[in-house]
Amino acid sequence: MSQNTFNKRYIPTITAAILLTFLFMSNSVTAMNSIREGIDRCMTTLIPSLFPFMVLSSFFIECDALSLFGRLFGKRFQMLFGVSNKALAAVFAGLLFGFPIGTLSLIALCDRKEITQNELYRSMGICGIPSFGFTVNTVGISLFSDRAFGIFLYFSSFAAAVICGIVSGNEKKDSYIISISPAKNKKASEMITNAIISSAKAVFTLCAYVVFFSCVSKCLITEVNGAPEISALLGSVLELTCGAFSSSSVDGVWGYILCGFTIGWSGLSVHLQTATLLQNRTERLSLYFLQKALQGLLCAFAAFLFFILQ
Repeated sequence: MSQNTFNKRYIPTITAAILLTFLFMSNSVTAMNSIREGIDRCMTTLIPSLFPFMVLSSFFIECDALSLFGRLFGKRFQMLFGVSNKALAAVFAGLLFGFPIGTLSLIALCDRKEITQNELYRSMGICGIPSFGFTVNTVGISLFSDRAFGIFLYFSSFAAAVICGIVSGNEKKDSYIISISPAKNKKASEMITNAIISSAKAVFTLCAYVVFFSCVSKCLITEVNGAPEISALLGSVLELTCGAFSSSSVDGVWGYILCGFTIGWSGLSVHLQTATLLQNRTERLSLYFLQKALQGLLCAFAAFLFFILQ
């Protein structure tokens, strides 16, 4: 058989690329404006809020400080989540500081052979939620003019992730450690340099996804030109910030429900970023998507309760 035989598995990807090409061509003005908005959002909000914490988390991993933080969690917590103290510390770092802090921490620990690949697999879906600043300041105050709703959303997403962690902690799978040699005896200057460089690469990769998926979601919303609920649902499925902005334009309870789902689900853009960061470390993402879908439903229900009880 010829080596140039076409791989049929590429047909869905090629089809999607062709459809996106026509979508961008038919909505060229919207595409350009949405890219400008996405770049501005990254420069004014995303990078300032994430980059310092990404550098610090990378440095903590380089100098093995996560093992100290992990000791704060007793064995009961470790048994509850079914992971080691280092993996649990990385998960809570992600929950406190937002995506992609926890994801990067888990991957670095896995590369250093300090957690198993199975721990990485079971922790990826619970280690990242939208940051407190985004949920409270952007969603609560700026979009819904309700700080209490932003705070409620943040703690709802935190609780939803913890619930998913407890449920998946009961899953028993064979685990093994991947064969990537950890670095040893690094100097302080080298650790700081590595932390800054790796964080810079990660944050600009994150920005690229945000800009692209903002463009896709805005063009799709323009093309559909339907009810605000449909536009908000499209934005929520595809990209976090676009979903939050679109949900705020929906009146009544559905605006709150869709926004809650957006915060819990976090958008396809974040999920593809996670898959990119994982690279060849694991090809199993079914549990990850189940965890994020469950978080989306739990947060949507929590937002519904907030609306009817306020």
